[in-house]
Amino acid sequence: MDITEKEKEEGAEFLFVEINESLNLMKNCYDNLISSKYDDIYSTKFMVLRDIKILEYYLKMNSILLT
Repeated sequence: MDITEKEKEEGAEFLFVEINESLNLMKNCYDNLISSKYDDIYSTKFMVLRDIKILEYYLKMNSILLT
């Protein structure tokens, strides 16, 4: 998986963290997101919120399966 040149230019990087930490990082940064010079703030927030919901769903379903 590679980061695009646009993503690199805007400071994107890969982080390998536990799933709960990932979820907390995304939730904590959501309100401080700014628009990209390539995408408006709506698109950026939409993608982050989508990813938050996917992780929350995964954690919920995983906990149900383990009980």
